[in-house]
Amino acid sequence: NDHLITLNSFEGLKVIEKRVALASKRNAYSEDQLKTLIELANSYGNNDRRYWLILIARYTGARMNEICQLKPDDITREVIHIRGDVLKTSNAKRTIPIHPKLIELGILDWVGRCSGNRLFHEWRIVRGSHSHAASRWFSRNNPFDKTKSNYVDFHSIRHTVATELKQVGVELQYAAQILGHSTGSITYD
Repeated sequence: NDHLITLNSFEGLKVIEKRVALASKRNAYSEDQLKTLIELANSYGNNDRRYWLILIARYTGARMNEICQLKPDDITREVIHIRGDVLKTSNAKRTIPIHPKLIELGILDWVGRCSGNRLFHEWRIVRGSHSHAASRWFSRNNPFDKTKSNYVDFHSIRHTVATELKQVGVELQYAAQILGHSTGSITYD
């Protein structure tokens, strides 16, 4: 009945806004942004790891760290095996069909010329991260303005692939398997 309380327990407290996950802030690439991204890749040419980093992400939706762990025998005419030693979840280990565009662009020739035990061996592993150097490279060369509301980063490529899979009617469970998600709700959210 408030007559015995002399101290307001709520004084000085404030409502803390709920943190929004970084993934929910990320945008998918627009059609124009995708053209700019492909122009960036093309500026390096198809004998360069930076070209293939972008193109593999574009046609698989794989995470950068997954791509940077790929070995020459992980890519065949039929599939790409994502089976690195350091994966985000157990569902990240997967086999996905290779996009015909990657074959057309010459990925098998590039893989055949690879001289290292990893396709992206030129980028050193830093503190267990295979994608550390690649991430730094992309951040420094990202053609999109961080201050804009439609900012996209490398991980936004995954969102683009998920959006495209959804738009063409790929069933949720298949899209989740392609992207290495444990549940479908993550995939299309």
